[in-house]
Amino acid sequence: MNESINFNEESFPINIVEELSDLKEPLDLGKIKRPINISLKISKLSLNEFILSGSIAVNIEKECQSCLDLTYVQLKIESKVTIRDLRDLSEENKDGNDIHFQNLECFDVEKFIAEEVYLNCPSTILCSKKKCNKDKSEEDKEKYQPFKKIRDLIK
Repeated sequence: MNESINFNEESFPINIVEELSDLKEPLDLGKIKRPINISLKISKLSLNEFILSGSIAVNIEKECQSCLDLTYVQLKIESKVTIRDLRDLSEENKDGNDIHFQNLECFDVEKFIAEEVYLNCPSTILCSKKKCNKDKSEEDKEKYQPFKKIRDLIK
């Protein structure tokens, strides 16, 4: 998908159902292992406002942050995003959807997909091994007791 869409000249709705092997925008999140499955629909709400809804499925290979073994992250992203022109950055969002700002005369779908993957990828990746997946919050509760000295003084 190397095309850009001019929203001022297209007829709506626009349906995009494709598989992308890679994105032209590099993902620093890991290596894409399978084609990215895209099923998107773009509808016109008003002259300068559009709604993009659909799903993006991507599989990323990344290192576990505990043991550094390679692990797979499967993302299934359901999006419903309002699209506005870059010139409308100061306007408020009335409908509660997320807003994606891009030039409406040359809307880049791959740029949108890369942004959605970045925003939905988990910040901490752990593999399925027991030592990596152990609940660390229980250990932290035992070690960190900020009011222990005050409790000891009261007793």
